[in-house]
Amino acid sequence: MQKRYFIISIIMAFITLTFMAIANEYDSEKYIGQLIKIVPVEGKFTWSEGFYDGKTSKSKGISTPSPFTMKLNRMFFFDGKRRGGIGKVSDAASPYNELWVRFSCSWKEEIIDLETVREYRVSLGKTEPVISENGWPEFINNGNSYTINGKAEIYIDK
Repeated sequence: MQKRYFIISIIMAFITLTFMAIANEYDSEKYIGQLIKIVPVEGKFTWSEGFYDGKTSKSKGISTPSPFTMKLNRMFFFDGKRRGGIGKVSDAASPYNELWVRFSCSWKEEIIDLETVREYRVSLGKTEPVISENGWPEFINNGNSYTINGKAEIYIDK
Protein backbone atom coordinates (compact mmCIF):
# COMPACT_ATOMS: atom_id res chain seq x y z
CA MET A 1 0.00 0.00 0.00
CA GLN A 2 2.88 2.40 0.84
CA LYS A 3 4.51 1.66 -2.51
CA ARG A 4 1.28 2.67 -4.27
CA TYR A 5 1.16 6.03 -2.42
CA PHE A 6 4.83 6.59 -3.18
CA ILE A 7 4.25 6.08 -6.92
CA ILE A 8 1.20 8.35 -6.86
CA SER A 9 3.27 11.02 -5.05
CA ILE A 10 5.98 10.84 -7.72
CA ILE A 11 3.42 11.14 -10.51
CA MET A 12 1.78 14.14 -8.81
CA ALA A 13 5.16 15.83 -8.32
CA PHE A 14 5.99 15.32 -12.01
CA ILE A 15 2.63 16.80 -13.07
CA THR A 16 3.12 19.79 -10.75
CA LEU A 17 6.63 20.48 -12.09
CA THR A 18 5.37 20.21 -15.67
CA PHE A 19 2.59 22.73 -15.03
CA MET A 20 5.05 25.06 -13.28
CA ALA A 21 7.37 24.96 -16.30
CA ILE A 22 4.49 25.69 -18.68
CA ALA A 23 3.23 28.52 -16.46
CA ASN A 24 6.75 29.97 -16.23
CA GLU A 25 7.09 30.05 -20.01
CA TYR A 26 3.62 31.56 -20.36
CA ASP A 27 4.32 34.23 -17.73
CA SER A 28 7.32 35.48 -19.68
CA GLU A 29 5.08 36.23 -22.65
CA LYS A 30 3.35 39.05 -20.75
CA TYR A 31 6.53 41.16 -21.03
CA ILE A 32 6.82 40.92 -24.83
CA GLY A 33 6.30 44.29 -26.50
CA GLN A 34 6.67 46.22 -23.25
CA LEU A 35 9.17 48.97 -22.62
CA ILE A 36 11.99 47.97 -20.30
CA LYS A 37 14.05 50.55 -18.43
CA ILE A 38 17.82 49.93 -18.47
CA VAL A 39 19.80 51.86 -15.86
CA PRO A 40 23.52 51.09 -16.31
CA VAL A 41 25.48 50.75 -13.07
CA GLU A 42 29.14 50.98 -12.15
CA GLY A 43 30.68 48.36 -9.96
CA LYS A 44 32.69 45.18 -10.10
CA PHE A 45 32.17 44.94 -13.87
CA THR A 46 32.91 48.15 -15.75
CA TRP A 47 31.35 48.96 -19.08
CA SER A 48 33.35 48.08 -22.17
CA GLU A 49 33.24 48.15 -25.93
CA GLY A 50 34.52 45.13 -27.79
CA PHE A 51 35.09 43.76 -31.27
CA TYR A 52 35.66 40.17 -32.32
CA ASP A 53 36.78 39.40 -35.89
CA GLY A 54 36.52 35.61 -35.74
CA LYS A 55 40.13 35.21 -34.57
CA THR A 56 40.94 37.85 -32.00
CA SER A 57 38.98 40.07 -29.68
CA LYS A 58 39.77 43.59 -28.58
CA SER A 59 38.01 45.60 -25.90
CA LYS A 60 38.39 48.87 -24.06
CA GLY A 61 36.66 50.44 -21.10
CA ILE A 62 34.04 53.10 -21.71
CA SER A 63 32.09 55.48 -19.50
CA THR A 64 28.95 54.08 -17.93
CA PRO A 65 26.09 54.90 -20.34
CA SER A 66 23.09 57.02 -19.40
CA PRO A 67 19.80 55.17 -18.75
CA PHE A 68 17.76 54.18 -21.79
CA THR A 69 14.63 52.24 -22.73
CA MET A 70 14.29 49.12 -24.85
CA LYS A 71 11.29 47.36 -26.34
CA LEU A 72 11.34 43.67 -25.45
CA ASN A 73 11.01 41.37 -28.49
CA ARG A 74 11.41 38.00 -26.77
CA MET A 75 12.66 36.13 -23.74
CA PHE A 76 15.20 33.36 -24.19
CA PHE A 77 15.71 30.08 -22.41
CA PHE A 78 18.91 28.18 -21.76
CA ASP A 79 19.05 24.75 -20.10
CA GLY A 80 15.28 24.91 -19.71
CA LYS A 81 15.33 28.12 -17.65
CA ARG A 82 14.35 31.64 -18.61
CA ARG A 83 17.75 33.37 -18.64
CA GLY A 84 17.18 36.68 -20.36
CA GLY A 85 15.57 38.84 -22.99
CA ILE A 86 16.27 40.36 -26.37
CA GLY A 87 14.96 43.62 -27.74
CA LYS A 88 15.88 46.91 -29.36
CA VAL A 89 16.74 50.25 -27.82
CA SER A 90 13.67 52.44 -28.28
CA ASP A 91 14.88 55.78 -27.01
CA ALA A 92 15.41 58.60 -29.51
CA ALA A 93 17.51 60.55 -26.98
CA SER A 94 19.96 57.66 -26.52
CA PRO A 95 23.10 57.28 -28.65
CA TYR A 96 22.26 53.56 -28.63
CA ASN A 97 18.83 54.02 -30.24
CA GLU A 98 18.01 51.11 -32.58
CA LEU A 99 20.85 48.88 -31.29
CA TRP A 100 19.90 45.37 -30.23
CA VAL A 101 19.99 44.47 -26.55
CA ARG A 102 20.53 41.14 -24.84
CA PHE A 103 20.18 41.03 -21.07
CA SER A 104 20.70 38.01 -18.88
CA CYS A 105 21.21 36.82 -15.37
CA SER A 106 24.01 34.41 -14.49
CA TRP A 107 24.23 30.99 -16.10
CA LYS A 108 22.73 29.42 -12.97
CA GLU A 109 19.92 31.86 -12.22
CA GLU A 110 16.51 32.27 -13.75
CA ILE A 111 14.55 35.45 -14.42
CA ILE A 112 11.36 35.34 -12.41
CA ASP A 113 9.84 38.72 -13.22
CA LEU A 114 10.76 42.11 -14.62
CA GLU A 115 8.56 44.11 -12.28
CA THR A 116 11.18 43.94 -9.53
CA VAL A 117 14.32 46.04 -10.05
CA ARG A 118 17.28 43.70 -10.40
CA GLU A 119 20.81 43.85 -11.82
CA TYR A 120 21.49 41.99 -15.08
CA ARG A 121 24.32 41.60 -17.56
CA VAL A 122 23.64 43.73 -20.61
CA SER A 123 25.10 43.62 -24.12
CA LEU A 124 24.28 45.92 -27.02
CA GLY A 125 25.08 45.12 -30.65
CA LYS A 126 24.37 46.19 -34.20
CA THR A 127 22.79 42.89 -35.26
CA GLU A 128 20.00 40.83 -33.75
CA PRO A 129 21.43 38.13 -31.46
CA VAL A 130 21.19 34.60 -32.87
CA ILE A 131 21.37 31.35 -30.97
CA SER A 132 24.95 30.09 -31.18
CA GLU A 133 26.17 26.49 -31.21
CA ASN A 134 26.25 26.43 -27.41
CA GLY A 135 22.63 27.59 -27.22
CA TRP A 136 23.31 31.15 -26.02
CA PRO A 137 22.22 34.18 -28.13
CA GLU A 138 25.23 35.99 -29.59
CA PHE A 139 25.79 39.09 -31.71
CA ILE A 140 27.35 37.61 -34.85
CA ASN A 141 27.61 39.18 -38.29
CA ASN A 142 29.61 37.21 -40.84
CA GLY A 143 31.86 35.91 -38.06
CA ASN A 144 32.37 39.37 -36.58
CA SER A 145 30.75 40.97 -33.59
CA TYR A 146 30.73 44.39 -32.01
CA THR A 147 29.28 44.78 -28.53
CA ILE A 148 28.99 47.14 -25.63
CA ASN A 149 28.84 45.25 -22.34
CA GLY A 150 28.16 46.00 -18.70
CA LYS A 151 25.69 45.63 -15.88
CA ALA A 152 22.42 47.46 -15.38
CA GLU A 153 19.32 47.52 -13.27
CA ILE A 154 16.38 46.45 -15.43
CA TYR A 155 12.66 46.71 -14.85
CA ILE A 156 9.35 47.36 -16.61
CA ASP A 157 9.15 51.09 -17.50
CA LYS A 158 5.89 52.20 -15.89
